[in-house]
Amino acid sequence: MASERGFHMLGLTRGNFYAHPSLLAFVRDLGKRVEKEKLDYLAIGDMSMPAGGPFMGSHGSHQSGLDVDIWFRLLPKQINLATRENAEVIVLVDKPDEVGRSLNTNWDKTKQVWQKILKMAASDPKVNRIFVNPAIKKYFCENFKQASDFLWTSKLRAWWGHHEHFHVRLACPHDSGECIEQQKPEGNGCDENLNWWWSQDYALETQKRQSKKSFVLPEMPAACKRLLELN
Repeated sequence: MASERGFHMLGLTRGNFYAHPSLLAFVRDLGKRVEKEKLDYLAIGDMSMPAGGPFMGSHGSHQSGLDVDIWFRLLPKQINLATRENAEVIVLVDKPDEVGRSLNTNWDKTKQVWQKILKMAASDPKVNRIFVNPAIKKYFCENFKQASDFLWTSKLRAWWGHHEHFHVRLACPHDSGECIEQQKPEGNGCDENLNWWWSQDYALETQKRQSKKSFVLPEMPAACKRLLELN
């Protein structure tokens, strides 16, 4: 599914384009909806490794085939392989990892598009949550206050980074008995906890994270461990 209606897979040489069938169906459906809106194509980033499990990198998630990163940029229908491997990211937040973060001119130019696409994605009943930069979450808290918006904006959750992409996580599929469901977010994410991302406590926590000199692989799911033991 390197390229289909409404989306392109990027960074194919990384090999992180495997997923549960429900996630593949989600990406395909979202791509078709984007194309129907006569928008350019979505840029799809990391999903999961061929057999799941942790990436050899900074991701602590993307292990179960239910996560996908979608870049905050759109691409023309026809692109070459070089573009797939070297497409530049578009950053929507200034000082994304600092207390003084704020949305920038890239957001101002494209917010109508991303409002539409994020609503499409979050409105899908298969979606458990979508991680976005705190500044993006704050924008939706301030501009989407109708009760009807709560059903989808509550799935947008503030998290570190996510200034150049948003991260979609699906709920456990009905046919995946060993999948452990992540508890659905409480509230709409617009309460006083959102202010923490602009606090001194956040700054101290960020310093702790950045001071770690080595990356430790996250705990591997039990099912993956059993597969390795069989080999």
